[in-house]
Amino acid sequence: MELKYSDNVKLVVNITEEMKQDYRDCGECACVPGGDGKDCDGCSLNVDIGGVTLCEMLPVTEKLEE
Repeated sequence: MELKYSDNVKLVVNITEEMKQDYRDCGECACVPGGDGKDCDGCSLNVDIGGVTLCEMLPVTEKLEE
């Protein structure tokens, strides 16, 4: 998938099965009352792009949820 930031900048993201699994695991951990959640350090979506990680980008999460 391509995310266009401006006329000169685009980000190309290849959604992998690992990314989909990490996203599902994170969602499951978030539903556990009193849980610690998923560790972001080992997550395949923990790629910082200008202070935002892939899992915080709506177009990416929409693809992950397909």
